[in-house]
Amino acid sequence: MAISANSFSQCPTTLLSENFNTGPIVGIVPTKIYGGGNWNGGGYAFDGTFFGWFNVRNGLSGDVYDRHLEDCIDNQISISIYLRRSIGAPMNVTIRAEDDFGAVLATSTFDLTYVYVLHTLTFTLGTSTGFNFIMRSNSLGVDGGGDMCAENLIITSDDNALPTASNPAPTTVSCIGDVPAVNTAVITDEADNCSVPTVAFVSQVSNGATCPEVLTRTYSVTDVCGNSIDLTHVITVNDVTDPTASNPVPISVECIGDLPPVDIAMVTDAADNCAIPLVAFVSEVSDGGTCPEIITRTYSVSDDCGNSINVTHEITVSDIILPTATAPADVTVECIGDVPVVDVELILDEADNCSIPVVTFVSDVSDGLTCPETIIRAYAVTDDCGNI
Repeated sequence: MAISANSFSQCPTTLLSENFNTGPIVGIVPTKIYGGGNWNGGGYAFDGTFFGWFNVRNGLSGDVYDRHLEDCIDNQISISIYLRRSIGAPMNVTIRAEDDFGAVLATSTFDLTYVYVLHTLTFTLGTSTGFNFIMRSNSLGVDGGGDMCAENLIITSDDNALPTASNPAPTTVSCIGDVPAVNTAVITDEADNCSVPTVAFVSQVSNGATCPEVLTRTYSVTDVCGNSIDLTHVITVNDVTDPTASNPVPISVECIGDLPPVDIAMVTDAADNCAIPLVAFVSEVSDGGTCPEIITRTYSVSDDCGNSINVTHEITVSDIILPTATAPADVTVECIGDVPVVDVELILDEADNCSIPVVTFVSDVSDGLTCPETIIRAYAVTDDCGNI
């Protein structure tokens, strides 16, 4: 948490500036002042300068000036006043400050001389917002009856107390587009000893990484005297959500040569919560069967953070189309001994949609007659899938 010093022109603030040369004087204690509360009425001067005077009753001691002021807890109060005595016996004086509960905050006791001397008190308000500045004559008996002369009472307040606030709770989002806008309202508990502090945005810095990327936003909290602290709001951008896609629709082909080429465009609905995912071919695996043979192609779908799923495209290879061929031309012979031998090469145009079929002899079947006897010779044309 960074801090900055009080640098505003209005701080310190003057709470009271009193020359005691006009009247009536606020703060006198009439019961301790000769004449019931006199002040310089326009003719009592010393070296040409009007001054306030307190003629302490002969033979009495006690407070002759008691002034109440209000300020903020934790502020530093400085009091300065010039005092001397004029006529009468030597005079012992105490100046002091008390809080609202009567506790002494600062005090100084001294003898007055005929020369003005600057006297000061400095203290911090710690227990109450109010305080009293008191001047007291300590002289008794024959020592009493002198004149206490006062000039240039100045009471100032300086706020050096830092405002307070808490760092906002860290935020985690999936996508850079989900990062919330800068908002000073994320600082919810800013406070100050004297005023309502101002919250302002300072900066946003990325750690330069991805998955996760950490953004650090800095806000300042500043009071009216320029006392300031910095707070940080940590935003983590980390996509842990897998992309989505459907398995391509299964297809069937007749022949291994009809297999379509690998095509990532078969994955038509790839999507991601943050960006357009990448589709890539992974592998092709056969089940090793035939008629049918099942080939499984795997595609991966990956997003920018490496979250990935696999989809599969199933291709069935199964030939159910019969091969083709033309029966050989009929042959007529005179004698049974002239019947030609079995010859598969008599099948001249065997063909198949997937491969070269195999021609095999099946059987010779006679109709059992004579003159003529008809023999039917059968050949089989079979493809690789057993279609005949």
